Amino acid sequence: MTADGPKFPHVHVKLTGTDSNTFLLLGKVTQAMRRAGVDVADITEMEEAVFSSDSPDAALRVLMGTVTVS
Repeated sequence: MTADGPKFPHVHVKLTGTDSNTFLLLGKVTQAMRRAGVDVADITEMEEAVFSSDSPDAALRVLMGTVTVS
């Protein structure tokens, strides 16, 4: 995430009320990015950052820095 917000602000994902399972959240974000036409390389980069996160909180920060989350 930059000071201006997520990398892909046009991609909106509702995560509130969703199970906090990291893989479930990752799936929702990945699916939304694909539907929005985000390049596969950018999706792969985000997924690798989530997989290399050292905690669920760190993984969530990656997701929030990638798309607009509500």
